[in-house]
Amino acid sequence: MAVAAPMATAGVPRHLFIFDTFLKRVVPHSGLWPMGVSPGGTPISSYDVHKHNVDMLRADLARAPNSDPVAPDEAGNIPRWRIDLLDLAFQKAFYSDPPIPIEADRQDATGTLFEVRIAWDMDAASGRPTKLYLTIFCPVTAPDGTTAAS
Repeated sequence: MAVAAPMATAGVPRHLFIFDTFLKRVVPHSGLWPMGVSPGGTPISSYDVHKHNVDMLRADLARAPNSDPVAPDEAGNIPRWRIDLLDLAFQKAFYSDPPIPIEADRQDATGTLFEVRIAWDMDAASGRPTKLYLTIFCPVTAPDGTTAAS
């Protein structure tokens, strides 16, 4: 993370760094992503599947109200929408000195919308975050009828 963070954030102002910027900056060209096969048997780029799922995630979270703070050390920083919570948590992790490691997990959701859960490990002595845990809950079938598997 400490090596990847400067690469991902180089030239990107903090307020413009959003969830998924990291992957797009590390593997920037869609032609570098592996090819797969769709359920219908046609070849499909894993980049296209990833982009579709991230677009659906961002759309669902942009409509979901938020009541959680960005991090325990910022109890008063409560963004209005879940997408803003996700983006601010990533900004906090990537722009911290040193960068805060991120552990991401994907789980099936119970509903038809994408959801996220953000949790932090905290250093008891300094009160600063030491690790970000991100869980993305993906619906098995999205409202538009497509499969949201990646």
